[in-house]
Amino acid sequence: MSDAISGLVQRLNEAKSSRIIQLVTTGRRSGLPRTVTVGFICQYGRLYVRTSHRTNWYKNILANPEIKVVHDGAEFPVRAEQVKDEKTVKVLQHIYWEKYNMFDAYARLIKLRGDRHFFEIIGSTEVHCR
Repeated sequence: MSDAISGLVQRLNEAKSSRIIQLVTTGRRSGLPRTVTVGFICQYGRLYVRTSHRTNWYKNILANPEIKVVHDGAEFPVRAEQVKDEKTVKVLQHIYWEKYNMFDAYARLIKLRGDRHFFEIIGSTEVHCR
């Protein structure tokens, strides 16, 4: 595991009450950095984020999966890979709902209409959470 990824995982584990991270994607048309604040979960010892297919950052990641995670002022260069296995997606959705509960209900009603997708955040090796 790279030092940058180890640092990210250590920060997330130490900040157990933390519910958000920022992702910096590259705009698929503009090529400019785009920052979005997202919730995350750790499962199977890995870091995941969730979005809808309607968000710009989803489309940006599909166009360029090389992103940065920002947490508490530190930046970590990583890569995002979409989770394709439906069984894993269902498990992740349940865990995400347990963590974000009411916020997730609000997001489903107001903001995240459409199919939900999970991305695994991977470093030069893999990002692992405890």
